[in-house]
Amino acid sequence: MKRQWWLGLFALLLVAAGGGLYVQNGGKGEAVKTVRAAEADLIQYEQADGKVKAKEEHGYYAQTAGKLLRVDVKAGDPVTEGQLLAELDPADTALRLRQLQAQLEQVQADWNKISRGPKPEEVKVQEESVFQAQLKVNESTRAWNKARNDYDAGTVTNEELQQIENEMKLAQSALNIAQSKLSLLKQGPDAADAAGYEAKVKDIQAQQDMLNRELAHMRIAADAPGTVTELFVQENQLVDAGTKLLAVSDLSRLEIEAEVKETLISKVYVGQQAVIQGSALGSDTYLAHVVKIAPSAAPSPTSTDKKPVVTVTLALDKGSAKLLPGYNVDVNFETGRAANALQVPYSAVKQNADGTSYVWTVQEDRAVRTPVETGMKTETFIQVKQGLRAGSAVIAKPSDTLKDRQKVSVNP
Repeated sequence: MKRQWWLGLFALLLVAAGGGLYVQNGGKGEAVKTVRAAEADLIQYEQADGKVKAKEEHGYYAQTAGKLLRVDVKAGDPVTEGQLLAELDPADTALRLRQLQAQLEQVQADWNKISRGPKPEEVKVQEESVFQAQLKVNESTRAWNKARNDYDAGTVTNEELQQIENEMKLAQSALNIAQSKLSLLKQGPDAADAAGYEAKVKDIQAQQDMLNRELAHMRIAADAPGTVTELFVQENQLVDAGTKLLAVSDLSRLEIEAEVKETLISKVYVGQQAVIQGSALGSDTYLAHVVKIAPSAAPSPTSTDKKPVVTVTLALDKGSAKLLPGYNVDVNFETGRAANALQVPYSAVKQNADGTSYVWTVQEDRAVRTPVETGMKTETFIQVKQGLRAGSAVIAKPSDTLKDRQKVSVNP
C-alpha cells in the first residue's frame, strides 16, 4: 500500500495557546479554525511491505533418517556454540556397525589362514584323497579293460560296456579334482585371491565410514551462538534425511527485507534512509537504511496477485528487543526532504482555475485570500515557498463560500 506521511515539528503547527487562535470580534463573522504556518523538515515517504529477518540464521537438518531420541531446546531458548540441540536414535546404526566389524574380522581371519599356507596335516589329508582317487581310477580302468574283452567275446552288451566306461571317466575326474586341490593347497593364494580379498575389505570399510558419518551427524550441536527462532520437530518423531529440525538466529543482527513494487523501485537506492513501523511495534519507529537491492524482480511470494516485486534489504541503524524475526512491518522509504520548509496543512491550500494556489489567512478578523507558491507535498502538509511567513495564521479548512475580506471568528 502506498502512503506518504510527515515527520516534523508538529508542535509548531498547533494553534497558539493550546489549540486555537482566538480573535475577539463579538461573535460576529463565519466561524473558522486556524493554524500557524511553521518551519520544520518536510519529508516524503513511499511505503512497502517488509519482514524482519535475522542477518545470520543457521538451519539444522537431519542428515539421515531415524527417530529423534531427544530435543533439548525450545523456541526462544538461547544457545551457545557447541551446545547439543537434538539427537537421533543411534541404536540401529550402531548395530549395523557391529555387524560390519564382525564381517570384516571374519574376512581377515580367512585371509590370514590362507596366507600362512596349509598345515602339514592338511596336506597329508589332501594327499590321501589323491591316493584314494588314484586307486579308484586304477580299479575302474581294469574293469573297463576286462569288459572290453568280454564285449569282443560277446558276453557283455554294449550298454554294460558304456556304463563301465562312464564309471572310469568319473573316477578320472575325481582324481583330477583331488590333484588340483592338493596343488592349490601347496601353492597358496595368488594375485587374484589377494585382489579379491582387498576388494572385500574396502567394501566393508566404505560401509563403515558411511555409517560412522551418519553416527556423527546424529548429534546435532550449535555451530554458533544465538537464539532458537524456529522448532519444527519433537522427541520420538520419525524424520527423513533432509528434514529441517530447527533454526538458530543471531537476534543482535537483524535486517529487513522489503517487497518493492515496480512503480516504486526507481525511487529506491543503496544508502537511502527509511522508517520502520508495524502493528507489533505499537507507536515505536526504527530507522534503517538500504544496503542491497536485488538485481531482478520476481513474483511476490506473499501477495495474491503475484505481481513482480524487487527484494530490497535494509539494515537497522539500531537494534531493539521489540523487533523479532518474522515480524511483518511497514518500510517507509524517504523519497524527498525539504529542510526547514515553511508549511501548512494540505487542506488549507486551494487552487485557482489557472492552476495557481492560494490560502486564506486571518488578518484583523478578516479572511484574506493570499496567493502562495507551493513546493513539496505529503498527504498531510504542503510546503509554501512564497506568499507566507512563519507564524502567519492560516484557515485550516476554508469553506468554498468564503469571500475575500469577509469577517470571521476563530474557534478553538
